[in-house]
Amino acid sequence: MKLVFLTILLIFSTNSFAQSKKELQILLKSREEEILKIKESIQEKDNAIIAFENKLNQANARISELSESQKELQQQNKAKDGEISSLKSKLDSYINGPKNKLAEANELFNKRNLESSRNIYKDLMAKYPTSDESNEASKMITKIDAELDRLKTEKQKKDAESNISISKDDFKQRTFYEDIRGNKYHYDLENILDPDLKLNLYFSVPFNSVKAESLRLTIGYEDNDWLFIKKATFLIDGKQYEVYGDFERDSGGGNVYEWIDKEVTGNILVLIKAIMSGNVVKVRFTGGQYYSDVSVNQEQKAALKNIYNLYKQKGGI
Repeated sequence: MKLVFLTILLIFSTNSFAQSKKELQILLKSREEEILKIKESIQEKDNAIIAFENKLNQANARISELSESQKELQQQNKAKDGEISSLKSKLDSYINGPKNKLAEANELFNKRNLESSRNIYKDLMAKYPTSDESNEASKMITKIDAELDRLKTEKQKKDAESNISISKDDFKQRTFYEDIRGNKYHYDLENILDPDLKLNLYFSVPFNSVKAESLRLTIGYEDNDWLFIKKATFLIDGKQYEVYGDFERDSGGGNVYEWIDKEVTGNILVLIKAIMSGNVVKVRFTGGQYYSDVSVNQEQKAALKNIYNLYKQKGGI
């Protein structure tokens, strides 16, 4: 009986285990199906995210393209604005340029800025040669040039007069004219061992006359030792001119002086004209045994020109 019971119990247990196993297998399969569905769902979401990211990248790329295009359009627009501005400026210059230039130049002219106004008149003529304003500018330039020449001459006259020394000699009944730059001994700073040189041109006017007379030239030598000069030779741009005569002598202050005074006629007149127009002028003082050289400077040339011109203005020949 027990055996039968155990057998029945065993059979029941076996059947129950089999049933449980089957149920577990079904449950396990159900779970696997759920897991698969979840994986598929996750994959779908991943695919959706990837697709979204791709679209987002495409959108960003498009935005970048649009930004570049916008920049290019902005640059083109800026260039067009510049071109329009340039064309407007050219149009304004074509229409109003000559008038504006003429007005600007006239304003400077009225303020006595002659050189500046002249430059603007010239610029106007160059840029608008066929305009009416160009003709007006040409007339103004002629007027300015005449005024500049007048001012230059006036300045030269004032400068010349400022250097003129005038003295009267009651015993000789004459008024003497000389240039203060000529009536002194000049020394060469670059050649301090050379002697000092005087070239003094002067003339006089009798008290009872207004006409200049007796144009004379003094050629002087100053140094610390005698030469006992017999002649002075001028070398002017390669050509020589000689002056002979009796040189006077004196001394004082530790220096010696030798000079000659000549009437300006003939060869002496040729000499002073050559000195005034010469570029390089030198003098050699030749004595009994020795000689000494010295250069004529620009101030001495200017003094000669000043007196010579004044002499002619006062009727000298």
